[in-house]
Amino acid sequence: MTENGDKQGELERFAQCYRCRNPFLIAKERPRPRSYNMKSWRACLFHPGLWNRLDLKLNTPQQMARAQFLATKCAGFARELSLEWPHDADKVDETCRNIIMRKALAVLKMAKNNRNLEKFCLKCCGCDLLGDSQEDEDIITELQYVISLILSGAKNLKYLSFGYCVEIFDSSTIQAVAKSCGQSLHTLHAATLYPEEQAQSLFTHPTLQSLRQLQVLSLDFEELSNEILSVMCNNGNRAPLQNLILLQDGEPVNLPNIRDRVWHLFAASNPDAEVTLTLLRVPSGLGDYLSPSMPLGTLRALYCGEVDRTSLDFVSRHHCKTLRSLTLCEWMDCGATYSLIPDNAMGEDPLVMLAWRCTNLTNLSIIGYEFSKDSLVAVARLRGSQLRSLEVSVSCIVETDDDDDEEEEDEDEVILDDGAMSMDTLRQQVSESLGWSWAPAMYTPDISTILLEDLQVQGN
Repeated sequence: MTENGDKQGELERFAQCYRCRNPFLIAKERPRPRSYNMKSWRACLFHPGLWNRLDLKLNTPQQMARAQFLATKCAGFARELSLEWPHDADKVDETCRNIIMRKALAVLKMAKNNRNLEKFCLKCCGCDLLGDSQEDEDIITELQYVISLILSGAKNLKYLSFGYCVEIFDSSTIQAVAKSCGQSLHTLHAATLYPEEQAQSLFTHPTLQSLRQLQVLSLDFEELSNEILSVMCNNGNRAPLQNLILLQDGEPVNLPNIRDRVWHLFAASNPDAEVTLTLLRVPSGLGDYLSPSMPLGTLRALYCGEVDRTSLDFVSRHHCKTLRSLTLCEWMDCGATYSLIPDNAMGEDPLVMLAWRCTNLTNLSIIGYEFSKDSLVAVARLRGSQLRSLEVSVSCIVETDDDDDEEEEDEDEVILDDGAMSMDTLRQQVSESLGWSWAPAMYTPDISTILLEDLQVQGN
């Protein structure tokens, strides 16, 4: 049929529809667009290209339901899987704790056949996740088995974190990791929060030798030894280490004796390496954990009691080129328990000297220790805009009192009367020195938050 014939036929159909007063009949004469099944559209929502990363949490019933649903849809192919359950799971009642762990088990089962997994992270800062019943032991055993299946299938795993969960992994798990993904793993967080008198050895010489691409390693300080440091020295057969994160919870039964010569060799073999040392509830002080040649970048003393001037002076002298962050945190039930204010016999303020010597210091946090206003202003002026974070408890900032005892009562009254104005002046002076708006801290940092920050550290 010619083109004119096609147009004539279309005009006739239009006229007929017009006479019938039903113009919708025209649509029946034209080809319909293809109809799509709504289920197919919903299936596209969970396409692997849209769900490379899964961050699942089990803190509330709503989060549990969401985690279960997303794990069912995406845990089998996601490249990054992160599972977080309550950090105080060991403090809730047995029934709730059992529900949480069974939900965690159900979610992890969805990922046991995932061959694309490159990042696997467990986030929990509690010990004793389960009780001592047979049912609890069965859950632990099943968790260990499912995790072993996940790790054995993830041949290209690059990041692995056990999240301080001491119950669900042991030395055999570490060995399985080294065997299955030793050539690809560049980040391993294996530090733990041991229950009292329940230490275990996780790393062996051959296991660490198998992890040739490792760039970030987190472990317990009491696990450290001269042999482990020697293995991590770059001898041409392994990638240089970038971060060594050490955690010590409580007083160790046997404190490792690390020779300073080994630290020197480690620092020379890994020139960009940085050590993060976190001491939690260690009453013996900092001196036994420090070495002059340790490339110390971050030092945290959390609830360790009094911090002596000698330790701070040691840090400021031997780690003046490497120290970037210092955190001192103590309980604040009734204000500050300990003081960092030097008396006349002590001479210079150790924290002011630390701020002067440590030219790379960018973060300073003093919580629960008395700190004088003069020292605070001095630290701000010495570090200037390079200091990106300065946290000092508002209730622990005090005046420096060098007057006689007879004038103490009168001076206290003056400070009490215009204390608000004095704090405003302090805030203004510190802010001007830092180059950004500063205010004293009104809170006590949470241990879980501090420890989980380490799990964010990963290699290239």
